[in-house]
This record gives sequence, C-alpha cells and structure tokens, in this order.
Amino acid sequence: MNVKLFVNQNPFSKNVAHELTQILKQHHFKIDKTNYEIAISIGGDGAFLRMVKKTKFNPNIYYIGIHTGTLGFLPEVLPTELEDFVCYLENQKYQIDEIGILETTVECEENSKQFLSLNEIVVRDKKLNSVTLDIEIEHELLERFNKISKKSPIFYKWSDE
Repeated sequence: MNVKLFVNQNPFSKNVAHELTQILKQHHFKIDKTNYEIAISIGGDGAFLRMVKKTKFNPNIYYIGIHTGTLGFLPEVLPTELEDFVCYLENQKYQIDEIGILETTVECEENSKQFLSLNEIVVRDKKLNSVTLDIEIEHELLERFNKISKKSPIFYKWSDE
C-alpha cells in the first residue's frame, strides 16, 4: 500500500515523520508523493485540513492524522502509538468513518466563489474582520449575521439546564 505524508515544518513533527517513515518501510509500505491510497498528516487540525484541501477532498484516499500539534480534534494517533498504528494498518484492523463535505458558495456583488470544507467556514473581509452575511440553504434564509464592533464584546454563559 502506498502512503503520502503531509508534515508540519516544526522539528517535533519532522522527527515523528522520520520515525513513522522508518516504521512504514519496515512493514513494506511505500512512501509515494503522487500515487497513494493513504494520506497521513503529522501536526494538528490545521495540518489535517491542509492535507485534505491539497488532495482536493479525494474520495479515493483514506485520511488519518498523527497528533503533534496544539489542537487535535481530527488527528487520531499519538506519536507514542506509531508502531501500533502501522500494525493496525498492515493488518487492516481499523474503522472507517465517512464524513460529509460541506459545499459553500460565497456570493458577493461582483462575483461568487465555491469552497469545500469539512466542518465549518469562516468568511472575513480583506482586513480579516467579520462581515454581515445572509446564510441561505437551498435559497431559504437560515440566519443573518451582522458585523459587530470591536468595542462591543459578546460574553457567553452556559446555562445549568
């Protein structure tokens, strides 16, 4: 089976990538940058999302992440579990979760653009401020979001219910 690694450029991620590469080769996996069935990110959620975006959300690729980043909701494997991970992979003892892809069209006065995402989108203006948006699903208004001044913070409090 062919594997491609998508590695964050910090020293820890690079070291984990080197170790994983050695283990994969010992178990007769091939590291291939162009023809692969498995894509492995080494980093946090950002690395995982960049990997999926670079591969254009290819439905023929299996995705997994090694967690070496700060946030790690998407990466499932810890660096201390590399050997076990490769053994599970080799013996095809893993679970496949199918996740949906969100197709979003952002329409502005002058143009529109389509995006793919996994779980959320963030839309900002050129200065990276939030914007006023009408959110529609199938041409029905779902929600209207308004830009909030930086001078008026919003506080959230969780209810006891």
